[in-house]
Amino acid sequence: MQTLVRGSLLIAIVAAYAACGGGGSSATSPSTSGTTTSLSWPTCDYATATGASRCGCSVVAPFDVTTAGVELWPFGVHAQSGHTEGHRGLDFNATRAIPVVSPMDGVIYNIDNTQDSSGGLAAEYLLTGNTHFTTINMDCGLQVRFIPLTLEPGIVAGTRVARGQRIGTISEMVVRFGLVRWSTHFEMDARAPASDPALNAVCPADLFSSAEVSGLQQLLAGSVYPEKVPRTVDITCENGSRLSMTFPAEDKLCNPRLDATSRSRLAACLPSRASSIW
Repeated sequence: MQTLVRGSLLIAIVAAYAACGGGGSSATSPSTSGTTTSLSWPTCDYATATGASRCGCSVVAPFDVTTAGVELWPFGVHAQSGHTEGHRGLDFNATRAIPVVSPMDGVIYNIDNTQDSSGGLAAEYLLTGNTHFTTINMDCGLQVRFIPLTLEPGIVAGTRVARGQRIGTISEMVVRFGLVRWSTHFEMDARAPASDPALNAVCPADLFSSAEVSGLQQLLAGSVYPEKVPRTVDITCENGSRLSMTFPAEDKLCNPRLDATSRSRLAACLPSRASSIW
C-alpha cells in the first residue's frame, strides 16, 4: 500500500510540473521587480556545458543529498501523463520543507509566476507571497530554474547569490491522498544549438560531485515512479489520433535521449512540443 501511495503522489507531482510549464525554453522575461542581468542568458553553449570544461562552472547540489525521505523524479524521463516529450530537470519531493541552496554563484534574474500560463501552480501548490517560478543567471553562463521555490525573505530579482547560499525551501503542495508534500523542479539550461533546440537542458547530476551523485543514486533507488520500468504508452496526439510508444526503463539520474526514429514519431504526434523532445 505504501508503494502505491508514494507512486500516486509522484504522478501528481509530475502532472503539477507539466501543468506549470516546466521544461520549455530557458528564455524568460524580466521580472517587474527588476533585474541586473542581461536577456542573453544562458551564454554557455550546450556542447561546452556537457564537455570536459563544464563552462568552468563549480556546482553543488541544491539540497543536502543525505536528507532522509527525499524522492526523486530524474532527468530524461518520458512521463506516462503530462510530460511525454521528456523531463528536462530533476524533481525532488519530501514530507517537509527541506532547504534549497544556490548551486552556483549568480544573480536572481526573475521571480515571475506569469510563466504559469495554465494556472497549474495555483492548482497544485499552496501559494504564499514568496513562492515563485525562480530563475537565476549563473556567472559561468548557465541558467537555473526552480519551479517553484519558496524564497527566503529579501531574495528578489537582482539579488546576488553565492554558491551554497540558502535561498529558500522546496514548496508545499495541496493535500493529495490525505498526505502533505513539498516538491520543486530543478533545471539547468545552456544555450541550445540552432539545429536542435531540445539540446538546452543539461542533466544536473552530470555537474555534481561524485559524492553528491552517490547520494542522489541512493535516493533514486528508493523513489517510486511509473517510468522506472519499460512500458508501452498509448498517447493521444494533437490531431486526435493515437500513438502507441514503447519506452525503455528510465531509472537513471540522467536518462539518455530517445533514438531518432522514436523522436520523429513523437514529434509527428505532438508537433507543438517537437522542439523539446528528449
